[in-house]
Amino acid sequence: MGGSASKGGETEEAPAPETEPETSQFWSIVPRQYDELVRAIIRPPRADYNVARLGPRRFNFCSRTFVRNDSVLVNTRGLALRCSHWQPHGVDRVAQKLPCVVFLHGNSSSRLEALNQLPVCLGMGMTLFAFDFAGSGKSEGKYVSLGWWEKEDLRVIIEHLREGGTTSSIALWGRSMGAVTALLYQIYDKPPPPPPVRNECCPVDALVLDSPFSDFCKLAQELVSRGQQQANVVMLPSFVTRLVLSLIGGTIRSVANFDVNDLNPIAHVRQCAKPALFVCARYDDFVGPHHVSALYEKYGGPKDIVHEDGDHNTARSIDTQLAAAAFLRRVLNVPSSWTLIPTNPKVATLYLQIPWEPYNRSRTNSHSEPTTPRGKRSGKNNASEPGESRETMKKALYYCNRGNALEEEGNVDAAIRAYRAAIAFEDSFSDAHYNLGIALKNKGELDDAIREYKRTIELKSDHADAYNNLGVALEEQGRVEAAITEYTKAIDFEPDHAEARCNLADLLQSLGRIDDAISHYRKALSARPNDSDAWNNLGVALEASGSIDDAIAAYTKAVDIFPSHWDAQANLAEALHVNGDLKTAATVYRVILDHDPRDAQTAASLGNVLHALGQVDDALSAYEIAVKNDPSDAVTHNNMGTVLQAKGDSARAADAYRSAIEHDASYAMAYFNLGVNLQSSGLLVEAIDAYRNATRLKPSYSDALNNLGYALQSTGDYAGAIDAYRQALVANPNFDSARLNLQQALSKLADGGDIDASDVDVALVQNTSSSHPAKKTTTNSDIVEGPETTTMPPEKGESGGDDTEQSPSSVQEVTVEFDAEYVPVRINRSFSESADQEGAWSSTPTMASEKSGIIDSLSCWFNNITTTKR
Repeated sequence: MGGSASKGGETEEAPAPETEPETSQFWSIVPRQYDELVRAIIRPPRADYNVARLGPRRFNFCSRTFVRNDSVLVNTRGLALRCSHWQPHGVDRVAQKLPCVVFLHGNSSSRLEALNQLPVCLGMGMTLFAFDFAGSGKSEGKYVSLGWWEKEDLRVIIEHLREGGTTSSIALWGRSMGAVTALLYQIYDKPPPPPPVRNECCPVDALVLDSPFSDFCKLAQELVSRGQQQANVVMLPSFVTRLVLSLIGGTIRSVANFDVNDLNPIAHVRQCAKPALFVCARYDDFVGPHHVSALYEKYGGPKDIVHEDGDHNTARSIDTQLAAAAFLRRVLNVPSSWTLIPTNPKVATLYLQIPWEPYNRSRTNSHSEPTTPRGKRSGKNNASEPGESRETMKKALYYCNRGNALEEEGNVDAAIRAYRAAIAFEDSFSDAHYNLGIALKNKGELDDAIREYKRTIELKSDHADAYNNLGVALEEQGRVEAAITEYTKAIDFEPDHAEARCNLADLLQSLGRIDDAISHYRKALSARPNDSDAWNNLGVALEASGSIDDAIAAYTKAVDIFPSHWDAQANLAEALHVNGDLKTAATVYRVILDHDPRDAQTAASLGNVLHALGQVDDALSAYEIAVKNDPSDAVTHNNMGTVLQAKGDSARAADAYRSAIEHDASYAMAYFNLGVNLQSSGLLVEAIDAYRNATRLKPSYSDALNNLGYALQSTGDYAGAIDAYRQALVANPNFDSARLNLQQALSKLADGGDIDASDVDVALVQNTSSSHPAKKTTTNSDIVEGPETTTMPPEKGESGGDDTEQSPSSVQEVTVEFDAEYVPVRINRSFSESADQEGAWSSTPTMASEKSGIIDSLSCWFNNITTTKR
């Protein structure tokens, strides 16, 4: 079930002692064991990993090009499952439909385990699909169920593959919990009655079952008994253990909604009909070999068994992998011409390594360490260094390889212990120090990681990877100059070290040294032209330099290399958005949403583009998706209000503005738009309150001040209106509409005898910029342009010099604009700026762009850059 196994042989359940202890002693032990068992069953430690460890999205293997397509599927409980599918790319795909192996990971593990099977599956002409079960790895969910609910996750995966049209046949390769899942799926996948054979409708063709348990309750009793023996504590009689397990079962039913008594594949395995290969580890002291043997004996379909000299978690040997591959090739009818690797174990060793780093490993078997974030495994195997004891080095290699296997499974603490054991046997083993540094860094223990990287360099001064990873650790500590030095050393020793160049470029870009960053990205791409991450980050740098067209070309190159590079897709969409190519931007945003319908940011950006294109109904739909998935997004609530206002749905628009304010009480723009909405509906008192809130939050908000003046004047408060108009002109001396409103208000007061003409502030009233029309708040392609500023004609009976009493609204110049914020999605930076609209009372909301003041905000952008890390 994926946890770290303790050493030693299998231990049968111990008999009850001849003289039983007092009952009180039993129950003093039960609570601790009870809690531990509940946690171990439904909430074991979740494997935490960086998706970069899954390797590059595109890579070469055996002179063929392969890609990794990541996806998100939703199970029957509404939980998102994170998935990866490795398969041939383009012309290297020998057929439209290929056999697929679905790997099912163990407990406390993740899809990273599938990297162990990747070379043999691809090399034998099959694709490999792996995913994190609900409650595991990166998938959603709080609990695991040791196969019960996992079988339903598997059902979703198989339906996805069958419906995709690119899979000819499906095999399941499960380990521990994954193997139990495969069995339960076959057992409980019942066709409509009456079936001549129980499993004839089971849509899988073969199973590889590595270390499944036969009956969970039996396994739990064995583990409790074994734990008591190892801890040298008072032994509980079997009836007490069974009672505790019964209580645990009740707790689990209420919390995780499954019955542990149903985790008994041994009771139904005779009904299974699909060909199966069992893998039994002779020294497994977690799920004992007798579990696998019992299942094998009772299995009803064609079957075979392979015995492995290892324990529950040790990496499987080349022989075992090749036996599994041969079994799958035979059952799935894979043509021999599709085979890329030799079947001779001695020769196959050279091929069964992680494809993207065939030269860069420290282990001697087929289970290479996956690529880690911004770092790689070491490049030498030190087994033959002079002066080394062969036996000592053999032990060091064993523990180093075990550490690699444990870390791949997400068990970093156990991996660290294994690497330290390797170093204890051979302190000069540079690979062990290097791999220990990676594990420590992944755990966040940067000081210790730095020490191990430096020790690696002491032992091997030209270790470019160690310099690179040392730079990464130093950068994470904020020691940027030291990090630059280490990246530079890595490049000095290995000029084509693409990772070091990209990491250096990322750091230089964050420091504002854009030209230097661009240079290093281009050199990295010269060494590795199909690196979609580097193309994406080059695009970010080019966009920061103002070369938007070149940035679009770089983003396009990234998605051409790997269409499922969603960061690059998002950056491409936003760059197109900013550059005014709104239709293409909308197309790309929709592609991203097809991949992840819950992406609120992308839905909001799509809404902005569609609004700019005048497609208000579609824009509203996009905004609704955005706020459904991120109800706290005040900006999108505000923008949705502007669309509703444009559609004439004033009530819903007001609700949207209030939602924006509810989620961000400091959002002056939303208060302004609410004021516009209320004023348009004749609710002047409420509108005045909204405008006052807007100006309280943003005293220089000239539109809000002008509209406040108009609303006050409409209520007869000329003095208040004049004060508001004057403040609007102080905030923006070129605000022609506010100046005209002030002149008219002063004139009305003067005509009424309430004010002396000599009191008029000539400096504010005099129109010194009449040649400048009222400005729009936003001027780039993000924005939906409203009608131009217009002047409302006098009401009937009004004329120049006429003393007839006039309503306040009959003399006001009106700017028909709304305020709203467009914030296109930006994976690699995050900032938002806005400017104020100018005019008389603004009777329509206007939309403020992310790109306002973009040049002035570059320092903010550099502080928030999150380019792809290596």
